[in-house]
Amino acid sequence: MLTAAAHSELIGALALVVAAPGGPNPDAQTEIGALLDAWPIPFPSLPAATEFFGGGPVGAGWAAGLERQDDG
Repeated sequence: MLTAAAHSELIGALALVVAAPGGPNPDAQTEIGALLDAWPIPFPSLPAATEFFGGGPVGAGWAAGLERQDDG
């Protein structure tokens, strides 16, 4: 993910598969939903989105995947 963020001109798409030891987490859907619900939608600006996602190349990579619409 860091390489893709640092060299976005070389990347057309990126698929991440997340796995963890210890088997499935029965609360995963709730945890992911809460994380997504915490996003300020719409983000006030691209720099604000970049900072929300941690700043630097990773934050910029996440923010670059957002879609701009009329309301933000």
